[in-house]
This record gives sequence, C-alpha cells and structure tokens, in this order.
Amino acid sequence: MKIDKDKLGELYGKVGVGNQTSLGIMGRNRDISVGEIFMIYSDRDGHERIFFFRVLGLENYLRQVDDMSRIAGTLLTEGDAYLSGMDRNMLLSLGGRMLGYAEKDAKGEWTF
Repeated sequence: MKIDKDKLGELYGKVGVGNQTSLGIMGRNRDISVGEIFMIYSDRDGHERIFFFRVLGLENYLRQVDDMSRIAGTLLTEGDAYLSGMDRNMLLSLGGRMLGYAEKDAKGEWTF
C-alpha cells in the first residue's frame, strides 16, 4: 500500500548523509529546535518506510566545512532541480538518535 507523502507534513529538505546519530540536510526552513522529530520517507525497491529521527543538537555547517569541493560537487552534479525551493546556504548538521521506522503492511496497518 502506497504512503501518501503529501500527508506527512511540510517538506523540510533533502538528506545528504546520515547514520543512526547524525544527519546532513539541505533544507528550506530555519525553524528547528532540539527535541523535534524528523520523519524521513524512504522508498527503496518498492519498499516504503518512514524513519523517525530525534534532534538532540544542530548547527549550520556550511561556513565551517574545510572541504568545500565535496559540497560544491554535489550542488553542481544535482543542479537546480536538487535545490528547487531550498536555501542554498542552509546546510545543517543534526545530531540525535534514530528512533526506528514504521511501515504499512498489506492490510494497510502501521508497524513500528
């Protein structure tokens, strides 16, 4: 059963890098605070999931990155479509915890 992404809330941005304790995000909204929970939609090989990530710390890291060529390479490769509607200067590093994920089964019921 397909998840209606439009009902998940306001789109914040795109995850560039991530693991269980940190996310690198290019976003459009500066209003983030410690304690918020990000819902991250994933669709791989037709398997849809929503991951939940609690923010425990954040910083704008564009001005603090030594290797700007890595960031510039991504921006050049992906182009304007990647940045559509997003603030080019809003690259965030979020520290926190991956809480888990939820998915819908064949009956349309959520499993966490």
